[in-house]
This record gives sequence, structure tokens and C-alpha cells, in this order.
Amino acid sequence: MASYKELEPNKNGKPRIKITVELGYDEEKCKRIRKYKNVTLNSLSERTIKKAITEFEIEVANMEIENDIENITFEQFVQRWMDVYVRVDLAIKSKNNYESSLRGGILQYFNKMKLSKIKTFHVVNFFKEEKEQGKRNLNGKYMVLKSIFSKAIDWGVVQENPMKGVKRPYVEKRYREIQFYNENQLKQLLSILDQVYPKHRLQIKLAVFGGLRMTEIAGIRVECLDYTNNSLL
Repeated sequence: MASYKELEPNKNGKPRIKITVELGYDEEKCKRIRKYKNVTLNSLSERTIKKAITEFEIEVANMEIENDIENITFEQFVQRWMDVYVRVDLAIKSKNNYESSLRGGILQYFNKMKLSKIKTFHVVNFFKEEKEQGKRNLNGKYMVLKSIFSKAIDWGVVQENPMKGVKRPYVEKRYREIQFYNENQLKQLLSILDQVYPKHRLQIKLAVFGGLRMTEIAGIRVECLDYTNNSLL
């Protein structure tokens, strides 16, 4: 909301007004938030005054946007990145992997830091500490941070990408023996399925007979079902 009042003309006799734009109330300081500007006009016509007020309102709005961008924290940007990009454009598996990586140490480390203040050194130090603590999924965390800062560049939130000088973490491959159900275990599993909730019964059978993984089962939609040929598309 904006208002104005007339001021004394300038030394050349041109009319002036003082424009006030209201930006709400600061509860902490117990005072209204206002922006002011003195403007010299060619006339005091309604059209001229309205144009000057609109231009100042736009100027103030842009100032607020710039201030928000400058002060946005890593945590705040990640929330927008999730809402605008990850949950909209990526598959369920990718979304779940990203969320797991964020909870695995990224948010805890960068949380309240201003996004614009995060430098390559901070990212390198993060991975150094992760390695020293024996943390897992370093490559996954590297890809998440790379995606976050890539979008921050694309959206004009930061000017420099701190991931540019960060090398992908080297992690020795870990080998583990894959365990399978034997014939007797599989028979036992199938024998109790009639006692299971129908939705879960179907999910288990898809995993057993189709070899589908959890994310693949979760991604099945009605349009994927071919009732004519009793198959999944």
C-alpha cells in the first residue's frame, strides 16, 4: 500500500511529493516497515502522481526480492528446490535418493548458512569431515549438491558455483554378498500371503515373480495395467 503528500516545490518551481510504501509491521522492533522517496514531477496531475507511485512500488518490490535472494539460507533454498524442481520433474526413486542424501548430513552441515556465502572451501571441508567420520553415500551427496547449486545458478540466486572446484569424492567400492530366498523360504512366504492385506500381497508377488524393486512397484499407476493381456506396461 502506498500514499503520498505534497512537498514544497524545488528551487526551479517544480512540484514535489513524498511517497510512502507500507511493507507491514516488524513485531520484534514494534514498528511499521516503510520505504520513502521524494520525487520531483512536471505536474501534480492524478496520472503523473499515480505513475510515480507505481514506479516506486515496483522499485521497492525489486529491492525486497534482491534482499530475499541475498539472505536466503541453504535450508530455505533446498525447500524451494525440492518443491519447484525435484518433486515436479524427477522420478520417485531420484526424489527419495535426494531426500536421503540431504538427511544424511548435508542439511545438518549447511543448514543456516546463507547460500550466497557458501564457497568451494566449505564444500571441500564438508566432504573431508564426511570421510573422516566414515560416512557413506558420498557420491550421492556430491550429486545432490551439484544439482542444488546448478539450479541456484540457473535461477540467478548465486553468481558463482562453489561445486566448480570440487572433485567427485573417491570411495573404495564395497562388496557384499547378495542373499536370496531359497526354495523352502519362498514356499513359506507364499503360504502366508492369504493372511496379508491385499495391497501388500500384490506388492510382494510383484517383487517375487516380476523381480520389481520397491521404487518400481511404488511407481505403478492405473494406466500401467493392461487387463486384456494381464500385464504391466
